[in-house]
Amino acid sequence: MARRALRGGAVRLALGVVAASSLTACKSKPQPEPVVVGSVTLPAPIASSLPTDPKIVSAAVNPKGEAPYAGPTGSIGGIITVSGDPSPDMPEASMKIPADCAGAKDTYGKLFREGPGRALADVVVGATGYAGYVVEDAPAELADANGCAWSSRTYVMTFGQSLDVRSRDSRPYVPDLLGAGLKAQLVAMPRGDAIHLYPERPGRYQLMDSMRIFMLADVLVVKFPTHAVSGLDGRFLIPHVPVGKVTVSALLPATLEQAEKEVEVHAGELVEVPFALPFERKKWDATRGTAPAH
Repeated sequence: MARRALRGGAVRLALGVVAASSLTACKSKPQPEPVVVGSVTLPAPIASSLPTDPKIVSAAVNPKGEAPYAGPTGSIGGIITVSGDPSPDMPEASMKIPADCAGAKDTYGKLFREGPGRALADVVVGATGYAGYVVEDAPAELADANGCAWSSRTYVMTFGQSLDVRSRDSRPYVPDLLGAGLKAQLVAMPRGDAIHLYPERPGRYQLMDSMRIFMLADVLVVKFPTHAVSGLDGRFLIPHVPVGKVTVSALLPATLEQAEKEVEVHAGELVEVPFALPFERKKWDATRGTAPAH
């Protein structure tokens, strides 16, 4: 089966897939207490679901070998909307959806998903620029399949996590993480246990079901855990962000539209950070080499 090429490989992702840099340094940093992950001793905990050397994960997510951040934190949340032209139909995707998967057209029938009030779904949001190493405390990111559709069209993971795929209906699914070196395809059985997929490095991947090639989702693997993805209501929430000035970045993979803002995080408080990402149909048509819509 021919595989769809990954899009936007040369694009600089606003979420800092390459690195999440610290803008300031603590005057007196706590000394890390070594931890044992498998048979390897590391300076601090990591998300360690990958079947790879934990030192590789630690070097990527905690390059300075810092102790886990233990200072005050706040939260960042908000609503993301889209402005400009409405989401265009995607007939090349819709025509591949069989009659028994008609509900999947709500997920894949348009370029991007809008909710009420032009709320924008599937936007990945990240907070970077804070001082300190924040530990990812979840071993995996869940991707549920139901009605021939993934639960999201965008997933964001911290390097070290696995992508756990589950079937939540009566169908089997055969997930494939495009861009990863999966040696054998495994089947997620109806309402059964999760299938574990392992991205070997930070970067951009695509999740596809090999039985239903219209089922595509972008998967971004980053080096920091302070991230979220907006739902159909446009809302996102990033908890446990260290206090101080941080950069909040938003990216819609379907259009590659992105934006960022600098905000101040205060202990125990929620900072509301709304985004409005524009979409211009004429510009999008030009990038595809198609005639403008009339």
